[in-house]
Amino acid sequence: EAATLVILASVAALAARKFKRILAFFFLAFGIWDIFYYVFLKLTINWPTHFTDIDIFFLLPVPWVGPVFVPIIISLMLVSGSILYLRNTRL
Repeated sequence: EAATLVILASVAALAARKFKRILAFFFLAFGIWDIFYYVFLKLTINWPTHFTDIDIFFLLPVPWVGPVFVPIIISLMLVSGSILYLRNTRL
């Protein structure tokens, strides 16, 4: 998990110079990564069977557990918000 966050932060840092834009690119990359995580789980092992299936979201610093639809909704909000911010700001 920590390595994934470092990779996503590195991608964001390469995409922009200003902190707010770096943060927006990080949220965009994280949201896309998280959505496709569930897409590929469904394609490879046919899980989750329902959006209400329980999953462990993070292990750090303590386990976060809840239904699958929660991270998907949060990821959609991160992607949408990032795109809106990036479209409305200058380079």
